[in-house]
Amino acid sequence: MLDTSFHEIRKVNNFPRLPLEGNIDPTYRCNNNCLHCWLRIPPNSSEKKLELAFAEIRKVFDEARKMGCRRWSISGGEPMLRPDFLEIFDYITSHSISYSINTNGTLITPKIARLTVLS
Repeated sequence: MLDTSFHEIRKVNNFPRLPLEGNIDPTYRCNNNCLHCWLRIPPNSSEKKLELAFAEIRKVFDEARKMGCRRWSISGGEPMLRPDFLEIFDYITSHSISYSINTNGTLITPKIARLTVLS
């Protein structure tokens, strides 16, 4: 039994290593101040200037995609706080087989709702 398990594990170790799923946090800021949340940075925080620009996010995404990453999770703080959220979302979802968004939902507009349904 142990010998068989060892050989099965060795087979798995021979598979190529590549990222299967990526996670992008466009911002750590959030418009809520939930007591249970470990990430409670207000929307107007100076942390905003430390966030990656859309071009930088696109570069990270493209590099991960070249390595095989096809599924993405968009999270953060509240990703919809970003003025360029729709651009980020559209770019990621148009180049992925699946995605998920972690959001508090308070900033969903009809336009964002339509885009998420279409993607």
